[in-house]
Amino acid sequence: MGAINTGNITPLLREGIKNIFGQAEKAHISQWNMIFDEEKSNKAYEVDSQFEGLGLAPELPEGQGVQYDAQQSGYNPKYPNLTYALGFIVTKNAMRDNLYNLFPQKSKALSFSMNQTKEVVAANVLNRAFNSS
Repeated sequence: MGAINTGNITPLLREGIKNIFGQAEKAHISQWNMIFDEEKSNKAYEVDSQFEGLGLAPELPEGQGVQYDAQQSGYNPKYPNLTYALGFIVTKNAMRDNLYNLFPQKSKALSFSMNQTKEVVAANVLNRAFNSS
């Protein structure tokens, strides 16, 4: 994608606009943190390790030796820590020529986009829970 320039903000170059909308809607209550716990990490990924339990203890007949069981490694899920990023570039001409001082509000729009990203990524865990692909 390119920079925001006067060619894609033409309505902002002329007087008479009553209202500019769609920049950053009011913040909503986050839901992802009601479903998931957040943990801090400074690694590229985290790994859990499951170990199988021991079997049931058999009856020990008199005079017999104890039976022994071994423990094995089971499922070892790996959780990659992903990075999400978004930004915008505004040309000097677009900053100078827009009449409505729109670009300081872009940081609110960027914050809204990042919060929406968190919500969608978290919701997709549930939305795709039973999807075989």
